[in-house]
Amino acid sequence: MILLSRLPKATLPLVSVVVPLVDVVIAFPVLLLMLAIGDELRWSLLICPLLLPLQALLMAGVAWLAAAGSVFFRDVPNVVALGLTLTST
Repeated sequence: MILLSRLPKATLPLVSVVVPLVDVVIAFPVLLLMLAIGDELRWSLLICPLLLPLQALLMAGVAWLAAAGSVFFRDVPNVVALGLTLTST
């Protein structure tokens, strides 16, 4: 199915980057509102939206590296899943 598709294969790892980025874009105004109500809003927090494109670019690079590594080594998806599990706790 993927061989017959006209979708460029390089865009497939970007799905794992764009979906969490959409969650952040939706949740950030809610966070700002909650902090504004609680009088905890700092001016330095308003710089965070400027860092989102840089974070997305770095995450895309890691996703492309992991995708390229999984072509040559079978265990790369398992190592990535283990690394994500260990860093999320």
